Parts: sequence; structure tokens; C-alpha cells
Amino acid sequence: MAAVYICQKCGDEDTFEKPPKECPSCGDAAMKISYKPPYRKMVVAQPKKKRKREDLDNSRPGRCKSAPSQTAVGDLEDDATLDPSVTIVDNFKGAAWTNGHKKIRLAYRKLSPDSDDCRGLVINPGVLIEGEAQKHFEHIAKVMRAGTISDRQATEATGEAAAALGMLKSTTHPGFKMLTGFHVHSGTGIDQIWGKPKQGKGATGYDEYMIVEAKGVNATPRVDNFAEECGTQMSENWVVDRLGRMQSSQDKQSKKVANEMVDALGLNLTQKSSKNISKKYWMRSGGLKKKRPTVGGIVFEAKWNKTKLSYIPSGKTQYFTK
Repeated sequence: MAAVYICQKCGDEDTFEKPPKECPSCGDAAMKISYKPPYRKMVVAQPKKKRKREDLDNSRPGRCKSAPSQTAVGDLEDDATLDPSVTIVDNFKGAAWTNGHKKIRLAYRKLSPDSDDCRGLVINPGVLIEGEAQKHFEHIAKVMRAGTISDRQATEATGEAAAALGMLKSTTHPGFKMLTGFHVHSGTGIDQIWGKPKQGKGATGYDEYMIVEAKGVNATPRVDNFAEECGTQMSENWVVDRLGRMQSSQDKQSKKVANEMVDALGLNLTQKSSKNISKKYWMRSGGLKKKRPTVGGIVFEAKWNKTKLSYIPSGKTQYFTK
């Protein structure tokens, strides 16, 4: 009597008069009977895939999903080859943490597999941190040590750190300096704005601006719920609306940068009412200056190489080309 057999490797099913020697799809010999007509189909349990230790990264309740893997932290603490750029900190009043103004400082509760305490990571970025970038990283350290930080805030701060690190170490976007960062923006604004200074004696302003969106581990851009006319994060309409909002910001640096960009580009911004909600948004009307800086956009997603912070850059988007 014919019977249905299922491959234990690829999961394919087929009907055979006799037990098959191998799966016709993948060639594996692990073909087992699934059911015989006219009996009801039996459910054959598939072999469980053995999880790697890294799959257990953030399974503990209350642990931030953007923290590095617990298994990586546990392994590296006993490893003589711990990356020299990373220091694990327990005492936040000690010199390793308090003197790290030009380093990246991140802190997570339940960082280690055997502890519920908050522990810190002090990371030497390998590049100079100064100016607005230093203020950016100092604010990240302050937020992560606030004591009441939520998972969302920790994820955001981790993404902000990785994005700034990506711009500082970028070989494809060299020469940029941070203009606004985590220390000046809030809510759904532009995460970071970087500028490439004009070269030459007495030159002022910037030849190029970079709009940077920072994402925590496995985070993705979203559609704006404030006003659908703004579109998806990092679209040109979204950037225009955020620049318009920044022009009325209470933060002096944020307002200054937005005004300089709008003026350099020759943007004419008009405020409109959203059709779905009682909110207003900014849109562009009219042309642009012929001689204007270029404006690009890039998204950096945070990732971890064990306890070493890294990032995944997106492709570059070009704005205001016409």
C-alpha cells in the first residue's frame, strides 16, 4: 500500500509504494513514514534544532535587547584575549568610568549571566572625540546611568553611540564633524546632523551635510505617525518637516544648524495641516539655490562583535537634487 513519507532533513513529503532509499529533493536518506491512507495524517515531530549559545543573548527578563550577548560577556571576562579597546566596569565612581569623557560608555542591567547588577562597558573608539561629538557621548553615558532608563531608551542610546562611531570611523564619509546629536534632539527629530567643512583659507560653512538616523540592534525605520504626509523616516519629506521643526527649537545649537541648512539650500518651507489629524507639518515649496551644499542621508544599525560595539551602515540617500 502506498504511504506518504517525510524527509527529516528538508521536510518534503512524497508518496511511495515502497520505503524510499533517499529523499528525491535533497538526497538525504532520513525518510520516515508520515501516514498511510485512509488513516488520519500523523504529525511527525521534527528534530529540534540545537540553539547556539549566542541565541540566548537577551532572554532574561528586564535585560535590554540592545545589550551585547550574555554568553559573550561571560566568555570574555575569563579570556586573556579580551579586546584591549573594551573595559568592563562595576564601579561607576571609579576612574575607568569617570575619566572616560573621550570614550564610549554604555551601561546595562543584567549584563552578565550570573548578575542582576548594572555593569558598564567603556569602549576606546580608536578615533578622536571632541566638540559636539564629545557632548553627544557624554549625554549617552549620563542617560544610561540614570537608574530609571527603560529598554527603549537603552536601545536608542546604543543606536546613537553606534551611529556616531560609524561616522567617526567611516572610510566612505571622511572629514565630517558632528553638528547635532543625542544631547540636543528629543522625540522624533533628526538623530544626528554632520557637516563637512569647506576647505580653503577663510572658508566657512559646509560643502556637504549628512542626516544620520541611529537604530538600535534589529531596529528599522518607521512611518511617521505625526502626519502621514511626512512619509517614512529619512525620506526627503520627513527631513524637510524636521528641519522646519528644528527652526523653532528651544535648543540654540539645533536651531542654529537648521537655519544654516535651510539658508544654504535656499529652502522655502511652508506649514500645512495634516488631512487626518489636527497637526501641522512642514513642506518644501519653490526651487533651490544653484550653488548649494549636497545633503545625504544614512542609517546606522547597532551591532555587537562580542563586547565590541560595531554598526551596519545603509546605502547613502541623496536629498535636494532638484
